[in-house]
Amino acid sequence: MKKKEETSLIHKIIWIPNYFVYPKGFKQWLAMFYNVFLVIAIYRISTTTADNLLQFLAVVALVFFVFNFIPFQIYRLIIFIFRKKVSQKEKTTSKLILAVIVGFLCLIVWNYFSGLKESKDKLSNYGIKYELISEEKLDKVCVSEDRCSTTVKKVLSSNDGFIFETFLSDGIDSVWCYPNHENKIPCSTIGDNGGGLNQMNVISKKTDKSISVMNGSPVGGNIVRIPTPMDYPYIVFKIHTGGASCCTNFRLYSKENLVFVSESSSNKYSK
Repeated sequence: MKKKEETSLIHKIIWIPNYFVYPKGFKQWLAMFYNVFLVIAIYRISTTTADNLLQFLAVVALVFFVFNFIPFQIYRLIIFIFRKKVSQKEKTTSKLILAVIVGFLCLIVWNYFSGLKESKDKLSNYGIKYELISEEKLDKVCVSEDRCSTTVKKVLSSNDGFIFETFLSDGIDSVWCYPNHENKIPCSTIGDNGGGLNQMNVISKKTDKSISVMNGSPVGGNIVRIPTPMDYPYIVFKIHTGGASCCTNFRLYSKENLVFVSESSSNKYSK
């Protein structure tokens, strides 16, 4: 009697379909569709999340883990359950695979609920609230005879211990700071009609120390405070220069003494 060919280890871990070995029909088309599906999944995910080769390889591994390893091992587990004769080695392997799948599913559930909490906190500005203390009209500015506006200085007090002096125009042309007209987040900008300033002054209620955050762009842009958790040790400002060659940077200042810490092109709380 011919001995049954033993399945290789790699074919026990992941499913590797080869539609050339199948007769023409449903199984062949299913294998073809599966291969195409994996390629599309890797392409779509990598184009939105992968910025380098290492991240691309991580995407490939994740796609194979989610769409190949897990369903294939569930399939093998079902076959294992209904088999009459099972060796001790197969029992141990199946238990290990089941533990990996359950652990991964628990990780997905934990990540999902953590994301919900973070989204909820971000929508509420992480508990940071602002109160309008004063509003003062400053100089009138004109970019042409029929396009004029007045700079408005708004002073906002935050419940995390700071006062923000922001500068906008008195009209609806402060488009870079929408919806700051409702005083939700400190924001400064130069409006389309010339009013406002690319400057924001920050004062610590605890030490009375103050700083001026500047945006050197003459063509618009803005300065915005980015919401962060209360216990985050830094105040984060997004500086957008506007214009055709615009760029965005994030500046960090220490909450303790308002000392400049760093400037970068991204921040984890800006997304």
